[in-house]
Amino acid sequence: MAEINQLIEQMMRLLNLVMFFKVVTRKSFV
Repeated sequence: MAEINQLIEQMMRLLNLVMFFKVVTRKSFV
């Protein structure tokens, strides 16, 4: 179960990074 939790944690971090970059690129282009 611990491995699954680590996987979910990594995926959440990746999602947060993607969202962050989306916001940054949006601001820079606008």
